[in-house]
Amino acid sequence: MSQSEISEMARKYAPITVFQEDEQFFPISFEELLSADIPTTKVGDISNWFDGVHKGKDIPFHHLGEYLSYNGHVDYVINGKNALGLQEVTGSRENSTIYYSYIEQDGRKFLNYHMIYAFDPKNGTAADPGSGAHNYDRESITIELGADNEAISISTSGHLPGQTMGLNGDDYSWTSSRLVMPFEDDSNLFPNHDNHPIIAIARGAHAVYPVQGTYDLSVPIFMGFSKKGQELAGLTSDLTAEDFAQRPIDHPDGRNILLPDTSDLSTSDFNQYTLKKLDFNQTSDSRYSYLNFSGDWVDVLASEVSSYSNEPFPPFTEKEKFVTDWIDEGDSGFNFNSIPQLNVNLREDVETYLSTYLTDADAILSGHVKDAVTNSPIENAAISSLNASHQFDKSLGLSDEEGNYRVKVESGENRNILISKNGYMPVEYQGITLEENEEKFLETILQIPSEYEGRTDGIIKGHAYRADNGGIIPGAVIKVRESFNSRSGEVLYETETGDDGSFLFEHVETGYYTIEISKDGYITTFINVTAIGGMEVVKQLLMSPALDEDEVRIVLEWGAEPSDLDSHLTGPASDGGEFHVFYGDKTYYEDGIVHAELDIDDVTSYGPETVTIRNLKSGVYHYYIHDYTNQSNPGSTAMSNSSAKIKVYTENGYREFDIPVNQAGVKWNVFTIEDGAINPVNTIE
Repeated sequence: MSQSEISEMARKYAPITVFQEDEQFFPISFEELLSADIPTTKVGDISNWFDGVHKGKDIPFHHLGEYLSYNGHVDYVINGKNALGLQEVTGSRENSTIYYSYIEQDGRKFLNYHMIYAFDPKNGTAADPGSGAHNYDRESITIELGADNEAISISTSGHLPGQTMGLNGDDYSWTSSRLVMPFEDDSNLFPNHDNHPIIAIARGAHAVYPVQGTYDLSVPIFMGFSKKGQELAGLTSDLTAEDFAQRPIDHPDGRNILLPDTSDLSTSDFNQYTLKKLDFNQTSDSRYSYLNFSGDWVDVLASEVSSYSNEPFPPFTEKEKFVTDWIDEGDSGFNFNSIPQLNVNLREDVETYLSTYLTDADAILSGHVKDAVTNSPIENAAISSLNASHQFDKSLGLSDEEGNYRVKVESGENRNILISKNGYMPVEYQGITLEENEEKFLETILQIPSEYEGRTDGIIKGHAYRADNGGIIPGAVIKVRESFNSRSGEVLYETETGDDGSFLFEHVETGYYTIEISKDGYITTFINVTAIGGMEVVKQLLMSPALDEDEVRIVLEWGAEPSDLDSHLTGPASDGGEFHVFYGDKTYYEDGIVHAELDIDDVTSYGPETVTIRNLKSGVYHYYIHDYTNQSNPGSTAMSNSSAKIKVYTENGYREFDIPVNQAGVKWNVFTIEDGAINPVNTIE
């Protein structure tokens, strides 16, 4: 799979995690671990551990990688009870991070989700750690994908091989360190919400369990196990109707239900974690190498020392080479249809919270975010919806590592969104209209670095042209308003085009603006523009003369590359067949009268390329774009990344279509017109 496909799969199956109400530690990022201010830690000689002798040695915290190989070393162990160090690095439910990685092995495909904790207090607390407490804790789940990339199984990890774990005592118990369960099986369905598995996290120890509840487990005592431990995982007490009336973000249990920051779980009612791709080169870097060490004997001892060691501990860094064994050797006997009623109730409580408060979105908004200066993609730009008063409504999702976002929204008119990122000026996009079940692609958003904010030496200039024949338009009124797609309100700058159709705005403050251009006899048009202090923006403003009832004008614009994009229009012909207007046959006549024509054929970048239907009839019209420049390379993404935009003008105004970004193909199917109705298609092939 390509990286974009892997990212899409990772977001599709990202887990929903449920923590205990009094959990102190939450999964954090490597950057947060790396910045931990711990001067030294103490290691002991593991060969003397069972004799109770610690040959302590203080080592600079950030130099542990020089002593400890991946997942520990048979000669050293951190002296967990006397030099823990990371109790204060707790992370938070409001700012958590979960990593994902993808592996293809032995003809099989696996998605792994990694949770990294700074500290594991076991059954104790940060102030008073329990037995076996240690620095660093890595937990994971693994989802195996089938041939069609649909999840077929999920593996959750508990503790040590040979250690007995049971749900509500002996009702359900297993001795493998992990469970492997079918993901979607009508007879035994893993808890999930719209493909997102719902997993229960044990308080303190952070072991991953398949359902909410209380688990009993045997605790290792030197070379044996003594059954006396207990772990509370996720929700452990029934919620009431009064509980569900309180927003989860404000409820003691609900605020510990953490959702991934994916587009399909758009919400401001739950805490959300950041989903990141795991960079194995990063974790192997000498600056990060100590992060691969868990710090106490339960995660270190090699097999020659202890038969119940979990030293291989996949899937993480180089240990991912064991992933097929990790899955195939797991316990597969857990049955969700036979769990005790208490656990059924707890499972249903979480699902009720999710179904009650998650947005019932019925449309999708997609796009791309780039740095306006460097043109590089922006990861983790926050996409939020705004209400009619332009105040924050809810979080919709984040852009991925390639700058792409795809968020669920409610259909309707005049939807407003905000795109924001630390270090950049936020941009508001107003007045978006979405039909039910429509996926709308917005133009690429160029976000301005904050360092340019407040500068007033930007320049916006250009010319106004007729969209039907390329002629200049003098005397057109140009108004500039703040925000994108802002069609009413305060006008910040205003001018008229000169005799040569030119216009100029100087001393423009850095920001995001909408240009309105109007003139009698033309359809008023709006264009978004990003102005940056010290820089000059040149815009081509196209206007269509007013149209009659049966006329439709289609105008294509794009960027510098590819140099030649071609418009194609097919529609019902008088002989019962289909006409095709394009560069090779520019005009279609009926009874000697022009029915449709290619007004302008541009072959040198930017456009316009214009097609006009003079007499719209009943039947189906199909409009598409062909990348003539790259026609011999169907895998090209040049057209997709050309910032191509279509305006479809009618007597009542116009409708816009922006090209989907980062997609391979040389044919853009834009829309159809059927019996006068414009129907979006907006796919690339």
